Amino acid sequence: GTGVGTVPGKQDYSVGTEAGGEVIVGGLTAEQIERVVRSHNSEVVFCYQRALTTDPSVFGKISFRWEIAASGAVTSVRVLENTTRNKALEDCVLDKIRTWRFPSNPVQSTRVDWPFIFKPRGN
Repeated sequence: GTGVGTVPGKQDYSVGTEAGGEVIVGGLTAEQIERVVRSHNSEVVFCYQRALTTDPSVFGKISFRWEIAASGAVTSVRVLENTTRNKALEDCVLDKIRTWRFPSNPVQSTRVDWPFIFKPRGN
């Protein structure tokens, strides 16, 4: 999913994912994961907007790994890579992912590696 917008007084920006960068291991399908991530895209966009207000030049990729229990709750989340070097953006998205609910899968848990790309429009 992609979130596109502007911050007043700032440049255009976009938030997306790296094509083929997602890794999903376990019970849930890629479509199930993507549906939930897209439904929470506005939260990730909010984090980026907030980061841009303090650092208008922030851009890059933050890859997260999270574990989803059979119940659908996120049980752990961590950063695999952060090229933005913006700790506030990283922490904000981490906090959002912790609250996400995924479909339950009583058979097994699911591990997700998911990259978010934060960039000025046109780059």
